[in-house]
Amino acid sequence: VEDVAGACLWAARSEKAVGEIFYVGDGDLYRWQDIGDALAAALHQKVRKIPTLKSLTLPLAWAEELRARVFHGTPRLHRGHIHQFFQSWRLSVDKITAAGFTPRFDLASGMRASVAYARPTPQSKGNIEGLEALRTASLAVFFLRWR
Repeated sequence: VEDVAGACLWAARSEKAVGEIFYVGDGDLYRWQDIGDALAAALHQKVRKIPTLKSLTLPLAWAEELRARVFHGTPRLHRGHIHQFFQSWRLSVDKITAAGFTPRFDLASGMRASVAYARPTPQSKGNIEGLEALRTASLAVFFLRWR
């Protein structure tokens, strides 16, 4: 979040940003598992990992889509989730760094900062909605349901 805010401030003052579109991130390659690990570490939670194959989970997603269609509901898991879960993510930040902005956070430090911000303090009246649910929820289910 801080890198995005910093990039917005940088773009507002930089001639090189006029009319351009930039991605903001640390430029590393991440799998969903890496994101889950970073979130679990920031929340001080153990992660139970269940190795699975894409070829085994796709039929489960198809069956859930069929169940939702028959009962006029929303599928809790669909094939798009499975495809997303098994791919890696990388934003190219070459353009923004060449223009003069340098991100300060990697995935782990950004996740720690976000969780620290969301935790309640004596001065706050609560936390970001859903943080406690995330802390106690199964991270695997969270990532399979995250759209």
